Amino acid sequence: VMGKWGMGMFDTTGSPLKKGFDHQFGYNCQRHAHSYFPEFLYNDGVRFDLPGNTGKGVGPLYAQNLIQADVLKWVRSKKDQPFFLYYAITLPHGTHEIDDLGIYADKPWPAQQKAYAAQVTRLDRDVGQLLDLLAELKLDDNTLVMLAGDNGSSFEPSSAMGKLFDQAGNGLRGYKRALYEGALRQAALSRWPGVIPPGRVADGPWAFWDFLPTAAELAGAQLDRGRSGIFCRRPPSWPAPSSLQVTKPTGFRSSRFSKAARHRSAIISTGNSTRPTSLSKPSVSATGRPCAMAPECRSNSTISRPTSRKRKTSPRPSPTLWPAPRPS
Repeated sequence: VMGKWGMGMFDTTGSPLKKGFDHQFGYNCQRHAHSYFPEFLYNDGVRFDLPGNTGKGVGPLYAQNLIQADVLKWVRSKKDQPFFLYYAITLPHGTHEIDDLGIYADKPWPAQQKAYAAQVTRLDRDVGQLLDLLAELKLDDNTLVMLAGDNGSSFEPSSAMGKLFDQAGNGLRGYKRALYEGALRQAALSRWPGVIPPGRVADGPWAFWDFLPTAAELAGAQLDRGRSGIFCRRPPSWPAPSSLQVTKPTGFRSSRFSKAARHRSAIISTGNSTRPTSLSKPSVSATGRPCAMAPECRSNSTISRPTSRKRKTSPRPSPTLWPAPRPS
């Protein structure tokens, strides 16, 4: 796990190192991760200090730079074996602060707006560096990358930040911390060269609890009965289950309202190994989250309508087949 973990400290059952991950680097606290210049971070559960940082305002060591470097180093070290990477990137979550405003330094904007724009650009750069590394290591064709955020518009559309960054551009009502679609709904990206056609768009709804059944479907693994979520049926063109290795991070918080990270990415790779792999001993690192969008998706869950105390209704099944993806 690289980035922000918020499910429990290392001496509790919520520790990432007790959830199937064999490496952790970054934050372990929601509030701690609100500073991009914290006094300390964790490496495999061991705290290390960041000299000169106070956790209040800009300091000499930008946490995202250290986290990104660890991600790239870890992926490079696992290039010859299957791996699962969970990358919980905090960018561009508040507090809006960064070590370099870059191309926005001379913009006639307030400091917060410059910092937010620079954070979004840094997020784009860091994801790009990871994709470039996969290409350099010749892992592109063997790797599924999924990226999503954890809420819709971040700012009130009529605010200064909302107007500048077009927070009403999605055409939906509401923004972060509300229950309207503008607060909850957003897109996700899935990238798998040679498997997922470029530019394909799928309209089927999904949520973060759908990741586990999707990963299990890709790996050909069986889940316990009673688990809810949408899973994507593997088309004939997808690799056989024996060629993929995926682990499920048990106990992972699956909440549509979760704010554990601003953006998260999940990376599943077979590495450069050509032989079939076992599901029992993967190399796992945690940092992010989402769901692949395949040509067909179906639900194995049931949904109950809210009811009053005086009225009882039986669960109604979810749609059994989501709309087919449409060309962009």
